[in-house]
Formats: sequence, structure tokens, C-alpha cells
Amino acid sequence: MVWMIVVLLPKGNGEYRGIGLLEPFWKVIKIMINERFRIIKLHDCLHSSILNCGTCMTILESKLIQPLALIE
Repeated sequence: MVWMIVVLLPKGNGEYRGIGLLEPFWKVIKIMINERFRIIKLHDCLHSSILNCGTCMTILESKLIQPLALIE
């Protein structure tokens, strides 16, 4: 994964986002890793179960719940 083709996608406000295109071998590895992570049951308290919840909200919720878990 040292060498990768990078494609720039316009975001709409004049900025660009770069994405890396993977070789077929690395796509297979990525799928295998994703499948193994899918098996793991994530706890709803730490990994928000709210659909369409943004990253900031999830981080805030986890920061608020961690002290409560420590008290318990």
C-alpha cells in the first residue's frame, strides 16, 4: 500500500477530497477485515445506536457515558 492512485473529488464549495484507489489484492484484504469486524457485537452505550448520528454527537455521548460507567 505504499503506492496508490489518488483521485480528487470536488466537494462542491471549491474544495476537494482525495480518495485512494486500491489494487484488487488490497480490496480482498479490506473485505476480509470488514467481515471480521462485523462479527463483533458493539455495546450500544459506547457505540451509538442512533441512525444518522454524526461523529461529533457520538464522541460527545461516549465522553458523557464513560464517567457513569466508571462510577458503576
